[in-house]
Amino acid sequence: MLMSRLEIMIENLVNENPELNEEQFRGHLGGLGLNAGMAEELGDSLWDLYQIIRERKKEAKALKEEETVRPKVLAIVGSFRKGGNTDLIIDRVLSGAASKDARTEKIYVDDLRLGSCQGCYECKPEGVCKQQDDVLKIRNKIEEADGVIVGSPIYGNYMTGQLKMLLDRLMGVLNKRVFVPGEKKFTSVTRLAQKRRNIFIVLVAGAPNEDCGDDALKLLRRMTGSFANGGFVEELVATGITAYGAVAMDEDQLAGVAKAAGVPNPEEAAGRARSRNLDILEKAHRIGIKIVEENENYPTERQDRLDSDGYF
Repeated sequence: MLMSRLEIMIENLVNENPELNEEQFRGHLGGLGLNAGMAEELGDSLWDLYQIIRERKKEAKALKEEETVRPKVLAIVGSFRKGGNTDLIIDRVLSGAASKDARTEKIYVDDLRLGSCQGCYECKPEGVCKQQDDVLKIRNKIEEADGVIVGSPIYGNYMTGQLKMLLDRLMGVLNKRVFVPGEKKFTSVTRLAQKRRNIFIVLVAGAPNEDCGDDALKLLRRMTGSFANGGFVEELVATGITAYGAVAMDEDQLAGVAKAAGVPNPEEAAGRARSRNLDILEKAHRIGIKIVEENENYPTERQDRLDSDGYF
């Protein structure tokens, strides 16, 4: 018990005086409530403890400073299905970013405490929503990020309902309308800190037609583009992928899915699907790298659509 109290006192001493030499340290022992005999008896041990705590705090501070300079990449997943195709593709994007020493975080919209927009316009003056839920948390995470990934499966030619609900709530929180006198019109500008953010949009569809994501892309480009602040906005629309987790299946698994669905020549179809899926995952990984290091070796691929004959 005595040592625990002394450890706390020594830690407080480190906080107040982190650069004492041994002579100065021993001069402070009286202020810790130690009599001369105890100070003499414990002096060497307490000096060692002082140095250990001081070094530990220096290491923690250095680690924290290192963390703050590492780029941060935030993924917002609009899919219900954890481990599904949208989720797996986003994981590949994040793995690419992490390979370049980025800090990564993934949030599932379906896990958020989130209400629908009430159209009250109370967010217009200061960007503060009256609803007390997770919208402010998401807003702050977007502001901190150097890269933002937004992903959703396509349901009925659009993004999922929960992702749309989040975007509705973020509109007035992230952006504000200002009047431009010279142009005599209103325009929307971001409320977020003016920093460059690279954006990647991931859409996954069971339908084989490549335009099934157009309506979702229109809104996602506008919203993410508003806070990109000079960063790129790119997208990947992967079509013809239906079975849960199919994008990561091997050929035998894909052939089994195709056979169960009554697809003609299931082995041949599985080979095509596997080749396409590997291409999707490779592109996702490469974009993750590009988010962190915009490198000329990774050219811009706007509207990156991947054709398929659509079975998986």
